[in-house]
Amino acid sequence: MGAGINHRGYVPKLHYAVKQEDPNRLTASQSSRWTGWQSSGLTDVFANMNYGPGEWARHEQILGMEGWYGPSVVAEYKNDPMKTGIIYWTAHAYYTFHDIGVWDDRTRSGALSVFRSVRNPKVMWYPTELVDTPSLYVKDPWTEHSKMLTIYSNADEIELAVNDQVKGRFKPSTALKYIGLDHPPFEIPVTFYEAGKLTVTGFIQGQQVLQQERYTPGEAYKINLKFDTKDRVFAADGNDILVGYAEILDKNGMLLTDANVDVEFSISGPAEIIGDNVNIQANPAKARLGVAPILVRASTKAGSIKIRAKAKGLKSDSVKLRSQEVSKDAILVNAYPIKDYAKIRVDMGAEDQLVQFGWQAWYGQDNQNASVHFDDFGGFDVSLLKNSEQGILRWLGEMNVIGLHGYVYGEGVVGVDKQGISLIFDGLEKGQYSIKTYHHAPRSNTDSMDPNLDKLKTITIHKLPYATALEALVSDASGARSVKNIAVTEGKSLQLGQPGSQTISFAADGTNPVSIVFRDPKAEKGIWLNGFELTSHNNMH
Repeated sequence: MGAGINHRGYVPKLHYAVKQEDPNRLTASQSSRWTGWQSSGLTDVFANMNYGPGEWARHEQILGMEGWYGPSVVAEYKNDPMKTGIIYWTAHAYYTFHDIGVWDDRTRSGALSVFRSVRNPKVMWYPTELVDTPSLYVKDPWTEHSKMLTIYSNADEIELAVNDQVKGRFKPSTALKYIGLDHPPFEIPVTFYEAGKLTVTGFIQGQQVLQQERYTPGEAYKINLKFDTKDRVFAADGNDILVGYAEILDKNGMLLTDANVDVEFSISGPAEIIGDNVNIQANPAKARLGVAPILVRASTKAGSIKIRAKAKGLKSDSVKLRSQEVSKDAILVNAYPIKDYAKIRVDMGAEDQLVQFGWQAWYGQDNQNASVHFDDFGGFDVSLLKNSEQGILRWLGEMNVIGLHGYVYGEGVVGVDKQGISLIFDGLEKGQYSIKTYHHAPRSNTDSMDPNLDKLKTITIHKLPYATALEALVSDASGARSVKNIAVTEGKSLQLGQPGSQTISFAADGTNPVSIVFRDPKAEKGIWLNGFELTSHNNMH
């Protein structure tokens, strides 16, 4: 189960939700390189992006959670026992406002197009490697420009014929980049082109198992309209949606992927075309890769529906559908709460810091004491103070530190004050508490995809001298005491390590503030504080 790709998001909640439903199912998650890494340790499987700079020490198996596609990429993973698998980015294309140079079709990277209407030819190899049943797919069109035929098949060999004249039998490619595959592609130089019919026949152990015909593309002739209704009911609930596809074909039934056609749809019966009469290119719809999509939404009334597709100069087509009544009964499941000690997580930093789900941001301004109010635990205030007039406080935003909790120790506040900096809790309910504080001097681990690249060229806060060990002076309801040798870490990567941190228990009397002063025992250098986790041990929730 993938708990998160290219983001931080709800990964912890998803992980534990999956474990409640199925304790044996593995989870994996990887956040974006350019918004702070989330590495191994949280989910069962370490996941990473399959492209761009990355760090992997081969200390555990890796799942390529966002990666390239195709036979050569899969071969790399099948040939390495430490690489457990790879997820293709993405399942289907999505609309983007990015200027990618094609203004009439700004869709990206899917195995399927935006409306699931066209399969990317580059992923049609996968059935040949992953499915036991015989498969055959001719990737390239048969045109006068054909120089190489790429054919995907799990056949032992294939035979090619042009206009019923056999041109030879061929074996799969033996290129080094395909080592590890059970069924590499067939890659055949074209020296025998003739306009007309190309017949591809697949053989397994000498027996013919599959055959496919391709024709040299002709002029657009007709529309073939079809809907995705397999193994499903079109529910008359006012919300159910069917996806339809108006294919542009020539007289031989070949899909014309370069057809420049606008298809107009009409509908009758208890349903509607989504986007009809709205200027969003839904109706008429432009054919892309030979297909114009349509989305049909059912009403709350069941009945017969007819959809027609037409285009100038082409033979039209129509489809009849029927929506069906559905039960509105709900199934109630007994649920019980899972309780734990109440906790808040606070991430400290400048306003451009990135905050993880479940954490609360605390933003501060340079050289000013800061305070923030929390409604948790009945409501309380926290202040961060410099302890002398000569002291300074500098707040740092996101620095892209690799590691499990890079979102908290990848930014923070550094105080330079011989008297130390004070973290004061005022208004806490009477009871017992514990606080885990993070102390890490972050360093940039950016790359060219980081949106903060220009900012990282100008900031200097992280260059301030800092103490590598701290002392905490705690004043609470039980008195005053000192916690020594608090570790402070540094760097751009904690993939295999943990940040400097300290857990301190204290008591609140419900009246007086609790103070924790962090200081450099040598009173010389800066004090890093990146955030904290405050737990109330007074009750469960």
